[in-house]
Amino acid sequence: KEIKDIAEKKQVTLPSTIRQQKIQGTDELIDEYGKAFDKKFVRMMRIDHSRDLKLFEGTSDLKDKEIITFAKNNLPVIQTHLDKINEIREKQKANY
Repeated sequence: KEIKDIAEKKQVTLPSTIRQQKIQGTDELIDEYGKAFDKKFVRMMRIDHSRDLKLFEGTSDLKDKEIITFAKNNLPVIQTHLDKINEIREKQKANY
């Protein structure tokens, strides 16, 4: 909601669907189950959260204070999610 409100104020149209690459990734998960699903899902989440973290960290170079504040406020959430998915990955490595 917050990012939608910011985009609306700035007259930026957000995509209404996820990117084709994400759709393909989701389709790949449909064909997996068990440990194969778990490994692929964790891998995808690590990639996504790492990418998002870099993007949010990169906003400090912007001039738009509202975007910088949004990113700064939400950066800890992304970092926490990445930390958790890394913990899960370590447990997978130990158990698989």
